[in-house]
Amino acid sequence: MTPISPETRQFINEHQSDDVRNLALQARKYPDVDIPAAITQIAGRQIAAEKIPSWKEIDDIWYPKHLSLEQCSSEITARYKASLLQGESLADLTGGFGIDCSFLATGFRSATYVERQTELCAIAAHNFPALDLNHIRKRIDEIDDGILDLFLQRMQCIHEVSACKKAHKLPILDRKREREKLTYIASQTPAELKSSSLVLFSLLMETARTSEHLQLQASSQSMHTRIDQAQAHTGALFPTDALIACQGVGRLFATRRRSPF
Repeated sequence: MTPISPETRQFINEHQSDDVRNLALQARKYPDVDIPAAITQIAGRQIAAEKIPSWKEIDDIWYPKHLSLEQCSSEITARYKASLLQGESLADLTGGFGIDCSFLATGFRSATYVERQTELCAIAAHNFPALDLNHIRKRIDEIDDGILDLFLQRMQCIHEVSACKKAHKLPILDRKREREKLTYIASQTPAELKSSSLVLFSLLMETARTSEHLQLQASSQSMHTRIDQAQAHTGALFPTDALIACQGVGRLFATRRRSPF
């Protein structure tokens, strides 16, 4: 979800009780306001006033489009579910807008929110800290730590593969291999996340190629340095004057020539 600008936020606060249909017809009067986003938030607050009353007065809550808000649990329902469940960890596999997860999470030490729709995930990730549900956000941080560790392991493998390619004089870029990998990634990813996953893995491949180029470049620079050092010390191996035999006309003669070193 795109961040809400200060102008749009002010508009939302000033018109939170107005008829959103009338506001939509007045869009030209407010060129600095993102009217579609404002209407979504105003309509969300109006529904929340009855469906999720404890959230209505929290200004920093973001609301989804009408359908997702209509389909989510009410606060009464969510509180009832929360009264039945408690324990160490919770996994909400159909997180949606995050109503159930937010109320259920209060009875658990850690909670994991799962949702296939990227927009709802972004809204939930924004709302949980505003609701003081940082233990849900902590799980996201733990996942990020895991991703970082896997990335470092991947780059170590890339380093080893690069050394092998260099030893066997193989090219860095293998287009066939990359196409096959991206095709596989696309086949394993839900439709709504397919483009994002392809961007992610394309970037990983580009990062790997850059690392390989830098590794080979560093090795090449080291070779150049050794050659320069050898040239600098070669002169000391030879005398400054040398007696050179030259072929003359009809006879041999000797003459002194200055060494080039």
